[in-house]
Amino acid sequence: VEDADAVLAVKDREIKVEKWISPEEQAAIDEAKHKEEERLRKQRENDAGQRALNQMMGGTLKTKKDLSALEITLDKEPWMDEIPEEEMTEVQLAALQEFQAKEKALAEEQDKYRKQLDAELKRLKSEVQDLFQQFETVLKELHHQRFSHDAKFFCQELYCVRLQLALLQSVEDGLVLMQSTKELEDARAKLADAEATLNEFSAKVNSKRAKQDDRVKVEKDIGSAANFRQQFASSGLEPEAIGNLLQLFRKRRNPERRASAGNIGTTVGDLAAALQGGTAPGEDPYSDLGTAAATAATGEQEEDMELECPDGIDDESFQRMLELRREKLAAEVEVQKGAAELQEMNTLLMHFESERNEADMGCKQLQGELEDHSQLMKREEFDIEILFKLKQGQVEVPQAAVVTDYSDAVVIDNEVVESRNRRILELGKDKTNTLETIKEFRKKLSLIQWEYKMLQFQTTDLEERTKDVHMLRVTKGLQSLLKGGEEGRNKADADLLERKIEHLNSNSAQKEGAMKKQYSTASHATKLRKQENAMLEKKLRELQQNVIQREHIRRLRSPQGGASQGGPQDGEKPRIIGGGGRIEENEGQIRAAQAGFREVKTRQALMEAARKHTEEIEILTKELDRLRQKTFPSFVQLNEDRGNPDHR
Repeated sequence: VEDADAVLAVKDREIKVEKWISPEEQAAIDEAKHKEEERLRKQRENDAGQRALNQMMGGTLKTKKDLSALEITLDKEPWMDEIPEEEMTEVQLAALQEFQAKEKALAEEQDKYRKQLDAELKRLKSEVQDLFQQFETVLKELHHQRFSHDAKFFCQELYCVRLQLALLQSVEDGLVLMQSTKELEDARAKLADAEATLNEFSAKVNSKRAKQDDRVKVEKDIGSAANFRQQFASSGLEPEAIGNLLQLFRKRRNPERRASAGNIGTTVGDLAAALQGGTAPGEDPYSDLGTAAATAATGEQEEDMELECPDGIDDESFQRMLELRREKLAAEVEVQKGAAELQEMNTLLMHFESERNEADMGCKQLQGELEDHSQLMKREEFDIEILFKLKQGQVEVPQAAVVTDYSDAVVIDNEVVESRNRRILELGKDKTNTLETIKEFRKKLSLIQWEYKMLQFQTTDLEERTKDVHMLRVTKGLQSLLKGGEEGRNKADADLLERKIEHLNSNSAQKEGAMKKQYSTASHATKLRKQENAMLEKKLRELQQNVIQREHIRRLRSPQGGASQGGPQDGEKPRIIGGGGRIEENEGQIRAAQAGFREVKTRQALMEAARKHTEEIEILTKELDRLRQKTFPSFVQLNEDRGNPDHR
């Protein structure tokens, strides 16, 4: 039965660290222990049961019947060791013999009991060994089961961890979605504000552009020559005087004064800032333009005073021209001021458009990110991780060095693979059957072609033989052969050949007997020579051993440095040293002789190899000629069996 509170109970064996005991607790424990020991000591001193057991039963409760053969002991009386057997009485001898018989029987019983115990020990050892093996087998199986269950537990824990990670990822995706939604709403609000500001200011720019177009039209009308001549049409002036006035009318202003008048446009930047920042209701954003216009008018009056009236023109007409000129200059100033304001407003309009475009791009980017994140959340909603236990041979994903990425792996059902394999085998069988059909057809075709060529060769051979028969020259010998007179001559030739064969057989038998006799003689002589060589070789080894020993003795007896270090010169007879006819050796001559011997040996080996190669070449040449003769067909026997050339 499962106990729900068992996990909360702590046992002493589960605590691995040593328990800390205070000095007071340790003193109490020592005092209790001392009291218990004192009580047990007093109890042992006055233990009536133990004292009675020692006095009555010898300290044990076992009787003689309960004792084993090894525990039984015989008490030998002292006189049996003190009195010799010769001096004992008959009663003592009988008692001694009885004691010896009992001792012998006890020894046999002990030996028998010992063997029984030994057999029992062996049986118990074998049982213990069997139990040990069974225990090892069960332990090994339990060990494997533990590994298997641990693997399952770890897989389940891993699955729980992956699910927890999926939950955390889902929460994080929800937070990211909320943040992206909020940012998208803020971006849309910013885009709406930018579009409203742009539309409002675009309306102002369009209105300003219409006014500027009207000013330009008025300025062109005022400054045109036709308008000027029309003003002086009823003045009665001469055309030349009107032309002079027109020149004064068209005279441009002083550049310095024009620059001062052009400073009117510097207030447009303040106008743009005011429009961008907003103005209070009822406040005039163009409040500073009148002062500049007054300043420009004052400058025009000063410039008019500098102009001189041409000859032949009355003051009224000249003043009328100045008025027209002032109107024209005022119209030009208005046009310039409007152009400057319009330029500033266009710049500000471009700024508003760039802000609107940036807000639009940001909104679209956030919208795309939000859609991508939503799609990702939808995919992850149905993308559930499942643990699979697969065999190593069935995983065909390339294994990485540390952790293999199975993100793009595909799990294929076993039936799918088997069905594909069956289909592949079917297609392969069909192809194999097709190839077998093609092979049989080509074999039959080759057989037909071979038979056709054979018939052609037979036809050619028969034609050639017919020509030979037709062109054959008939002689007397051929006529006699055709008539049958050749049989007697053939019989004589056969008798002659039989006599030759008999003569050759007799000669061969005689030669064979002589060669066998010669071989037996040579074998006997060879056996004798081998025995003699063995004896001589044995004697040679003995002599060489004696020579080596004598040479060693001579070197030991000879004085230090007394031996000659040089060898015989070229052309001199070598000096005999040591016993057994050993001569003095020269290292140079030895090396020269060895070099000559190696050269002769190498030359002999090369000649032997060349001879073998020549024989092999001759054999291969004969085999080649035989195969060539076998390749060309011969149609001597016309009734031979025609079989399949591919099957021999």
